Amino acid sequence: MTDTEFLTPRQAAELLHVSPRTLLRWRKEGGGPPYTRAGATLILYSRDAIMAWAGSRTYRHTADEQSRQEGAA
Repeated sequence: MTDTEFLTPRQAAELLHVSPRTLLRWRKEGGGPPYTRAGATLILYSRDAIMAWAGSRTYRHTADEQSRQEGAA
């Protein structure tokens, strides 16, 4: 069994170099990394899930990015 490290929204934001407000917006609108609601107000992010999400958004060049976005539409 693997130990999963969970991060607070502030820690996750620091890891991604975005603001906690950006993570909040992504939770509301979609498009951000998956999160876990661990209580009525407690939001946590798995470090592994954040890294997988970021990896899925990694491109070799802009044409690669555009072709993947067109394929998703």
